[in-house]
Amino acid sequence: MRRYQRLIRLAALLHDVGHGPFSHAVEELAPYNEDGEGHRRYRHEEYSTAIIRRHFREVIENHPANANYRFTVDDVCGLIEGKAAAGSAAIWQELISSQLDADRMDYLLRDSFHSGVEYGRYDWRRLVNSVELVADSESDSWRLGVSDGGRYVAEGLIIARYMMFSQVYFHKARVILDYHLHHAVEELLPNGAFPAPVSDDLDEYIRWDDWRVLGQFAQGLGGDHARRLKDRDFFRLVYETPEIPSIADEGRLSSAVSALEGLSPVRREARKSWYKVGSDDLPVAPSNAGRRIMLLSECSSIVRQMAPSRSVRLYVSRENRATAQRRLASLLNHGRPA
Repeated sequence: MRRYQRLIRLAALLHDVGHGPFSHAVEELAPYNEDGEGHRRYRHEEYSTAIIRRHFREVIENHPANANYRFTVDDVCGLIEGKAAAGSAAIWQELISSQLDADRMDYLLRDSFHSGVEYGRYDWRRLVNSVELVADSESDSWRLGVSDGGRYVAEGLIIARYMMFSQVYFHKARVILDYHLHHAVEELLPNGAFPAPVSDDLDEYIRWDDWRVLGQFAQGLGGDHARRLKDRDFFRLVYETPEIPSIADEGRLSSAVSALEGLSPVRREARKSWYKVGSDDLPVAPSNAGRRIMLLSECSSIVRQMAPSRSVRLYVSRENRATAQRRLASLLNHGRPA
């Protein structure tokens, strides 16, 4: 068990070392991976495992603390990639990536503290004490779940996540600042994209950190989007739909887009599913031996009714804001112009 504890700790600490500058804001600037998985961009986890294999192999495999355990960088990367070898290590993958993973439990509390809000708080001590191994009868294996009494604090974690996304991560200013940051960094990069994690330029990717980007912005690089970030001249919100738009709301959105023709509106979507059912559904261990194992979506009416967010916002430049608001005046009784 001590071996797995150290292995999981390494995977948890290192799984995000592949993030680019400013984390998720520029993740869409990764190049496309055409290697057998369809047309998709490389994920930051793929950069993480490439960095671990190239730069952490010596310190992990030959460190004195690993003398008795003999795990390799591939063991660490297997947990991050979801490809841990069959056996005990595979059980603990869900601590690295799942609806109850260590990263999610950490960033909610940490972001809540640093942003000065209360939304992301939940009873993490109670949740940790409620975690159990639950037998999965369909796959004849074990999964991480929670005790029957712990399902309420699991609900608290999901609600905290919903509140952080809706009030902080999807805040109207934060969303458009990410848009400007994405395009400003794109302007800095050769060919508008980072090197691939499988290329010889991995070290060049690592050199792209927050300070390098900010330094180049300070030198006047990054185009108009960098200038808008420096001058706080970001685009302003002029129209948004409800979090879960109706058919009528979608019709009003189409009308708003038409009304803003010629003003180059920027459309940003805040789409998020708060809880995944199916194979990702969290098992809840029964309190009595005679009861069957249930899934959280079965025994929680709160989780079961949490519909995914599908909010859409329209932004225009500050110089076009007054014109946009005049054009949208006829929608004031239906939409929510800023």
